[in-house]
Amino acid sequence: MEEVFLTDESRLANGHIVKAYYHNVSELEEITPHHHDFYEVYYLLDGEVEYWVDGRIIRMQPGDLLLISPRELHQVYIQPDAAPYERYMLWISPSLLQK
Repeated sequence: MEEVFLTDESRLANGHIVKAYYHNVSELEEITPHHHDFYEVYYLLDGEVEYWVDGRIIRMQPGDLLLISPRELHQVYIQPDAAPYERYMLWISPSLLQK
């Protein structure tokens, strides 16, 4: 698994959290349904992946963008024979968007 953080600081001076990183993985251990206190934005570069988001199945293709809201229960599934799961991901604090 390759994971590269694209931001040096995840907490801005005013206390808002923003974190960006690149993620490339060919095998992913099972991820249980979970949620966060921040927005997650995914941009899929390569691979075949499905997200379960609050009861909906979302099949992503390279070039797709997905926004998951805070507290939204979600889980990722990677197809076992697919190309490596390659994405950019951005975490954004809700307080940053309230300004």
